[in-house]
Amino acid sequence: MGFLSPLVLLAALAVAVPLFLHLVQRHESRRVAFPALRYLLRTERDHARRIRFRQLLLLLLRVAVMLLLVLAGARLFLRGAGGAHEPTALAIVLDNSLSASRVQGEERVLDRLKALAERTLDLAGPDDRVWVVRAGEPWDVVTPGDAVAARRRVRETEVSAAASDLPAAVARAAALVRDAGLTASEVQVLSDL
Repeated sequence: MGFLSPLVLLAALAVAVPLFLHLVQRHESRRVAFPALRYLLRTERDHARRIRFRQLLLLLLRVAVMLLLVLAGARLFLRGAGGAHEPTALAIVLDNSLSASRVQGEERVLDRLKALAERTLDLAGPDDRVWVVRAGEPWDVVTPGDAVAARRRVRETEVSAAASDLPAAVARAAALVRDAGLTASEVQVLSDL
């Protein structure tokens, strides 16, 4: 089991909002001694017990909805035995424009993007169809392959002196996965923007 966007899990702190509202909205009614109402006290206690039970159910439902939204945002995925998943059409858009040649910290931006692409390819299964579309050459002939061929293409990628067209590369990647005919598809854009 893992998360594609683990930082979104910080949104789980939003679960505290319904709890806080539940505690703030609790109020005790003022007790008034009135002898004629003693027959109604038993009915009032039963009614109050039902209301508290409903409020507790509503609180639990709100917390569950918040947690489900957080898990959906974090893109939870489950790995079966051996990390198997349904065949996926995966297109990785790799920004190899001139700006990717600059050095941040100890390494080039392009090297960091290539490492991210290889991490994605580590999760690819044998039945996946994978494309690597370079933003510097978005209309370059790209044939679908497996993770090994895609990894080779990622490693061969160098900074392009040509003007990159990231929107065209993303559109091309989207068209490739759409036309793949597989039920699961994903486009991953790796850029320094």
